[in-house]
Amino acid sequence: MAFAGIAVVWVLGAEGTNLTVKNIDFSLMLFFILSLALDLLHYIIGAWGWGRLQLNARDSGEEEIEEPKRLKGAMAKLAFLKVLFTVSGYLMIILKLIKF
Repeated sequence: MAFAGIAVVWVLGAEGTNLTVKNIDFSLMLFFILSLALDLLHYIIGAWGWGRLQLNARDSGEEEIEEPKRLKGAMAKLAFLKVLFTVSGYLMIILKLIKF
């Protein structure tokens, strides 16, 4: 969805096309770029956290792995933030189109 948002801003903000909208500027891409950055961070932290957890469990000989609350909380916050930035970007585009 974030890549599609970048494409919408790119197409509507490009000058010299029939689809150009005056109020659309490339700063709206910031919402979608931040969403993609948070998505990447979400996967990096998740992979690293679960990898460390499995490594520690393997070293200690535990059969069951209990998910740490801190890791679960961080993953939930990052997931919420990336959705929030994506939705905010689309809302900003809609508001700009309404003013058009």
